Amino acid sequence: MVRIHPSAWRGAAGGAVTLTEQLIVRRFEAGEEPQLQAHIDGLSPLSRRYRFLGGINGLSVAEARRLIGDGSGPVFALAAETVGQDGMALIGEGVCAIGGDGTTAEFALSVADAWQGQGVGRALLAGIGLRAFGRGVDLLHGDVLRGNDRMLALAARASFLARTDPGDPRLIRIERRFSSAAGLRERLAGLGVGAALAA
Repeated sequence: MVRIHPSAWRGAAGGAVTLTEQLIVRRFEAGEEPQLQAHIDGLSPLSRRYRFLGGINGLSVAEARRLIGDGSGPVFALAAETVGQDGMALIGEGVCAIGGDGTTAEFALSVADAWQGQGVGRALLAGIGLRAFGRGVDLLHGDVLRGNDRMLALAARASFLARTDPGDPRLIRIERRFSSAAGLRERLAGLGVGAALAA
């Protein structure tokens, strides 16, 4: 089970949130493409298929760089890390791409096979949702392959609605609309919290 550690609130403005002493969700930094590549390479073929909606052998440096983004554009990526034998170990990632209208965003995530079912996906999804909301997104959505019951259950617990993708019956579209988004953003901005959410 993932619990929010008190240090999460102290570090929120810097873009890193600590969830217990063992799990940290933070923004990927430029130059961390090899870590993302190694994480994807370490996933089982089924987990890679679920993440990319089809089979892939790995990520090129250019593709990893595109997924990470530069931190200021419409794409951002989050890393989930835990303390390993040789320092911090990447155990999950999530990517969010904000649409041209600025109010919708698409996301995808993956968790290392050994860590699935332990709250890492929930922490990544929460981090993506908070940052997307902080950047003005009203509707967050993603596509899930049929059979990926763990992701569908995670989405349902996070108040996403699910429906068959009309363009591809292999896919299920999950969507979450942030209710009363404009009013809440105004209240958070008045408290000085908006910038921390978007970081």
